Amino acid sequence: KGQIVKGIYHVQHVNQRASDLRDFIKSFKGVSTKYLQNYLNWYAINDKLMNSAIPAIAAIEMAVQSFTTWQDYMLIRSGTLII
Repeated sequence: KGQIVKGIYHVQHVNQRASDLRDFIKSFKGVSTKYLQNYLNWYAINDKLMNSAIPAIAAIEMAVQSFTTWQDYMLIRSGTLII
């Protein structure tokens, strides 16, 4: 069978993450490669929130860590930036 653990991640862990991402992408009717990075960002944020003990705290921590959070908020509020 060979070695199944190399480095810090088990092969099963990597396979599970790939499967989870595949399932996330399949939930959409179609994925444009133009917006693929946005889908990946959404997946990463969703994963971080769902695996957090307190999702609201995790969301606040992510917002505070972003350099452009306030600017984005003001653009959304003014209607200039549409999500």
